[in-house]
Amino acid sequence: MPVPDDLPDNLVKVMMAFMEIKWLMPLIAVEEITGGLLFITNKYRALGALILFPVLVGILLTAIIHAF
Repeated sequence: MPVPDDLPDNLVKVMMAFMEIKWLMPLIAVEEITGGLLFITNKYRALGALILFPVLVGILLTAIIHAF
């Protein structure tokens, strides 16, 4: 996937560092899928929200700190 031209250099460096850690992206993918599946069920909705919350906070903090 090509890098967009309007991304700050700092954010590109952070994303490249994330991609160098081979186990990080599969771990995040499994966590998002598991949390999403739990979130769509009525019985385990709160657990799914608790699993997804740290991922969402990490995305928000990365966008705030590195993109601006």
